[in-house]
Amino acid sequence: MNDPEKLKLHRITHTDERNIEIGSRAMYFTTYVMIFVLVILAMIGSFVSQQLMYTASGLMNVFLISYLIFYFYFKKKL
Repeated sequence: MNDPEKLKLHRITHTDERNIEIGSRAMYFTTYVMIFVLVILAMIGSFVSQQLMYTASGLMNVFLISYLIFYFYFKKKL
């Protein structure tokens, strides 16, 4: 914290638009992969176990509800 050069470098890496975009895209594609896997798990799990289907469906619902909450929160906030 006492070294201004290290502090400047740290600030630049955290506010760089390229790094922010990379993190945003990684999260975007990871979300789609997660939803795809949960849908496949719910479809295949329904033939294997009813609890597996309920678990996958519950996780998808939690994801959807949390997405909607944060979407409306940030829409109002920003």
